[in-house]
Amino acid sequence: MTRGSRIFVSPPSMLGLKPYFRYWKWFNRDERLSYRYTPAMISRLPKHYLDSLDPKTPSPVHYKTEQGKWKINPKTGERQKVQNIPLPFYPIREYDTGLWGGEGLIEGFRRKDNNKMKPKVKHMWRPRLIERQLYSEILDKTITTTVTARTLNLIDDAYGFDHYILKTPQEDLNSQLGMDLKRAMLIKLVRKDTDLYPNDPEKREMIYNKYKDYVIPEEEAEWVGLRLKMAIFKMQHEEYKPPVPLMEKYRRQLIADLKDRSKREKLSQEPAVFMPGAGGPQQLETKEEEGSWSSWLKPSKPKEAESPQKTGNR
Repeated sequence: MTRGSRIFVSPPSMLGLKPYFRYWKWFNRDERLSYRYTPAMISRLPKHYLDSLDPKTPSPVHYKTEQGKWKINPKTGERQKVQNIPLPFYPIREYDTGLWGGEGLIEGFRRKDNNKMKPKVKHMWRPRLIERQLYSEILDKTITTTVTARTLNLIDDAYGFDHYILKTPQEDLNSQLGMDLKRAMLIKLVRKDTDLYPNDPEKREMIYNKYKDYVIPEEEAEWVGLRLKMAIFKMQHEEYKPPVPLMEKYRRQLIADLKDRSKREKLSQEPAVFMPGAGGPQQLETKEEEGSWSSWLKPSKPKEAESPQKTGNR
C-alpha cells in the first residue's frame, strides 16, 4: 500500500515467512524502502505467480453497477455513456491486519453540517469495525481479528470461514492476513498426511473431503498471496547455492578414492596403495623380498654385515 511517496513494508514475521528471510534484519528502513526490482529478477518468478499480479477489478461494494453501454438522463433526456468506475480506497496499513470484506476508507466531499447553502468540505467515510473470533477447521485455530458486518454476512453466505477465505479472490479480500490464511490452508490440504490432523485419521478424511475442491499443487500453494518483495526473497533463497571450499572438495575426493581402493583390494588380493598426485589408487609390483604391501612406508633396512668367510679370505 502506498500513500503518496510513503511505502508500507510488512516484516516477514508478520506474514508468517520468517524462516525464509533470515537476512531481513540486515536492511535498515531506508534500504528497505529504496529496494528496487529489475526486470531480470521479476522474469525468474513462476508464471502462476506473475499471473496473480495482474490488476483486477474488485466486486462493487460502495457503488452500484449499471448494465449496458448507454443510458438516458431522467432530467434532461440526453443520452449518456455508462461509466462503472470503482471508488478508490484511502490506503492505510490496517487493511492487511484485518478482514474488512472489501470495504475501506473513502475520501470525498460533502456539504458542511449537511446544509446546502454551505460550501463543500473534505470528508472521510469509515466502515464500522468490530473484533470477532473466527474458527478455522483446516488450521484448527481460533483467530481474533477486526472485521466488518459485511464480512460476517459473507462468511454466512459461504457456509463457513474456511470456505469464505478459500473461494474469495485476492482483489476482494484486500487483506494480507486473508492471503496468508489462504496460503496456510492450501498448504495444509496438500500436506494432509503430515499436517492435517495427524492424530485423528477420521477427522482428517472428513475435513479433506469437505475442502478438496480447493486443492492445488504444492508448488503453487507456497506462492499464494506473497508480496512482490517476499516472492523475490523466496526465489533468491531457493536459488542460492553455498560455495564449497576446496578443502571440503578434496576431502570428499580423498574419501571416494579410499573407498575405491578398498573395493579393489577385495576383488584382487594384491594390495592397492593410494599414491598422492598419481590420479588415484595405483597397483604396486609385489616382490617376494618386499614382504608386506606397507613395507614401502617403513624406513629402509640397514646393510647386512659382511660374512665371516669373506673376512677370512682376505
